[in-house]
Amino acid sequence: MSVAGTEVLLEFLGTPDGTAAPRLAATRPAADERDAWWHELAGALGILADLGYTHGDLSAYNVLVHDGRPVLIDLPQVVDVVGNPQGPGFLERDVRRLGEWFTARGLDPAAPERLLTELRERSRLRRP
Repeated sequence: MSVAGTEVLLEFLGTPDGTAAPRLAATRPAADERDAWWHELAGALGILADLGYTHGDLSAYNVLVHDGRPVLIDLPQVVDVVGNPQGPGFLERDVRRLGEWFTARGLDPAAPERLLTELRERSRLRRP
């Protein structure tokens, strides 16, 4: 995605024959792939938290897997964690929903809570 003036330019994620990249919910990753995807998504959430934001509607249905990597989609839902009174709740829900998908597939059940703690701390860095 890129922005040109007031225009948002989107890129199709899929194969050259027009097959769309699958949603995370439709995948069955091996353990090493699952762990790598979790860490990539945690990193993306960390970047958002550093800026004081969270996705706002994150689930395995708002992540595509393209070329073996997870890609967040539907970012217009992004929520200001600090400025929105419900922001902390959205952050918690994003991590919980994503964590439920990953832990159901064998991720360490403590990983989502550790991530949530880290994201809460990182998002506070931007508070006035």
